[in-house]
Amino acid sequence: NGETTLSSLIESVSDPVEEVRWAFDNQEIAGSVVAYNFTTQGTLPVSMVVKNESGCVYQLVKNITINPRPTASFIVSAIEGAAPLEVAFTNTSTGANQFQWLANNQQVSTTANLNQTFSEVGGYVVDLVAVSPEGCTNTFSQQINVIIPRTELALAQFQLLTDEATGALRSQLQVTNNSNY
Repeated sequence: NGETTLSSLIESVSDPVEEVRWAFDNQEIAGSVVAYNFTTQGTLPVSMVVKNESGCVYQLVKNITINPRPTASFIVSAIEGAAPLEVAFTNTSTGANQFQWLANNQQVSTTANLNQTFSEVGGYVVDLVAVSPEGCTNTFSQQINVIIPRTELALAQFQLLTDEATGALRSQLQVTNNSNY
């Protein structure tokens, strides 16, 4: 499913075209070139009616096939971490038999699944382009962030308590992890 462009290549010097009308999917649209988003898949009739200045009307009906689009999707083992960040991308796409993986618009693989190591700090947009047997495409994207790790612990509410049974001192402390990973 997606936008389809239909165009007529009719030219007549002796009897110029006055009007071109298209009929498909319970719609009628005028123009020698039209674009339309088909909402259903399958084989559908398309009708083109041409009216020339002389009043002559010509009609042509052809069947076109609207193929289903694949659904591109994947899950990742990590979306953020320190370098070198090793990420496993598991392809969960449907309706596709070919795949293209890109990281920041650079092709990295054409396999179904991907294992990728990100060595430099920064953000990486990973795209999976899924291609159906008919050549239809769909893309899914995920941001992966390679960060500089920062370890930060917050210590609070330090107390020395006396154990009532033994009289020994023991400590109690609240620790909060404020790290970025």
